[in-house]
Amino acid sequence: MPSKLYNKFNKNKYDSEEDMIKQRKHRDNIKQKIRYYKKQYGYDLDFNDLKLYNEFVENLNIIKKVHKFHNFILRFKEPKDKMIIKSDAEIYYTNKTYIDLGLEYIDFLKKLKHEEEKEIVKKKDNRKKDKITNFIEKNTIITF
Repeated sequence: MPSKLYNKFNKNKYDSEEDMIKQRKHRDNIKQKIRYYKKQYGYDLDFNDLKLYNEFVENLNIIKKVHKFHNFILRFKEPKDKMIIKSDAEIYYTNKTYIDLGLEYIDFLKKLKHEEEKEIVKKKDNRKKDKITNFIEKNTIITF
């Protein structure tokens, strides 16, 4: 059985119990933030890839503006003849500043995993199913 101060992540011992608690809080804080970012912005970050997480946090002010147009930015290509499809043109010109900002950071956006579409989960009714009840005619006599 490992000692109380054994760190299973680094395969070392903690210096003290205070250090152990401090590092645990730090790990829990990162995991909570990853969960929040996934819920808020739709990006699937991994705790094991801390380099990508730190890069995400550095660019968070850009992510806040660009996350709605992530899929559009990745598939958007500036045409050579400056002709854009009508549906893409509407999206592009109404949100031009955010999409242009996202195009500057397209290499970073390619690294991130984004949910394709948020599926609307239908709430299941927790009602009991109607049971078929058999009624007896009024004129019948019931004996027990």
